[in-house]
Amino acid sequence: MARTAYVAPMVFFNIGWMTHYHGAASDDRTLGGHGHLKTSTHGAEAYNFVPFEGRFHGYRPTGEKGVNIRRLGAGPNDDSISGVTVVWMARRPNSKDTVIVGWYRNTTVHRTVQAIPAAAPAREWPEYMVDAAVEDCRLLPITARNFQILSAHRVEGGFGQSPTYYDALDLYRTKVAAYIDSVDVNVSVAKRRGGRGSPRNMNPEVRRQVEETAVKHATTYYESEEGGAWEVESVEALARGWDLECKRDDKVLYIEVKGCSGNEVRAELTPNEWSKMNDRNFRQNYVLYVVTGCLSEAPLASIFQHEKKLGWRTMDGRSLKIEERMAARVSCLDSGLGQRNDAHNADGGIRRRSA
Repeated sequence: MARTAYVAPMVFFNIGWMTHYHGAASDDRTLGGHGHLKTSTHGAEAYNFVPFEGRFHGYRPTGEKGVNIRRLGAGPNDDSISGVTVVWMARRPNSKDTVIVGWYRNTTVHRTVQAIPAAAPAREWPEYMVDAAVEDCRLLPITARNFQILSAHRVEGGFGQSPTYYDALDLYRTKVAAYIDSVDVNVSVAKRRGGRGSPRNMNPEVRRQVEETAVKHATTYYESEEGGAWEVESVEALARGWDLECKRDDKVLYIEVKGCSGNEVRAELTPNEWSKMNDRNFRQNYVLYVVTGCLSEAPLASIFQHEKKLGWRTMDGRSLKIEERMAARVSCLDSGLGQRNDAHNADGGIRRRSA
């Protein structure tokens, strides 16, 4: 029997949306439907990623009600429990989508609200409910917040508007844990590379695996009810400027699929793909489907379509940054030059042949 991977106790906290969660900044308001945001520009969650003595101290709305830590494995007389994964989720502004914005690993979750030590940096709300070491926490940049949370109005057993969820489905908890692992691993690899990002992998087998995963992900999505129940045909070998054609009744979509091993949306288009993407005859039906985390257990898709005056955007409002580049192919017409270069010895001198 296969052994199931251990998944730490996990709790989901629904908070307001912010960019940095690094204090009550005038240019970073807390956005959401929580009651406290009806009369205030910020909530206590604004300080969830402000460090103090090597730890983050997090708060979730309605903190006065406390956290039912017994549902996370604590005893009836315990005041806190450690080793919990706290998943912070928030609703995108002007969207019905709720996504993961960050997490704390190895967290201490307290039964009741705690007071921030007096020595901590000044903060408008000196309270917290969970704390974890800074190195065990991650706040995702807005462009990477693409893991959508199950919604109650779409999936039975999904999440609603409650600020706290303890009873995520086991399969879903495992999927979230795998996603968190994959992000942390990829970020760790990027740091070891000196922050150079994710260069094109030169291993042909890895490239093949990434491409196949991405195409399979797109095919599965568009064949599903959620994706529109299209009839999907692969045209990769025909060099049409896209990889998949999706047909339904008299409608058609042209899907260009790109795969990334890391979690950054970054891809290169061939001249043919770029031409078709901008051709008025195809643009309104053209889709750029970028799958990130193709080597992880939880690949994610960013789906870009063209909107008039707005350019290429996802449904959740993320825009595609496009950098056009010129390319060239070079060759050497003087075949003899290479032979003369071969006559150079190791230290740059020229070997002389005797007569």
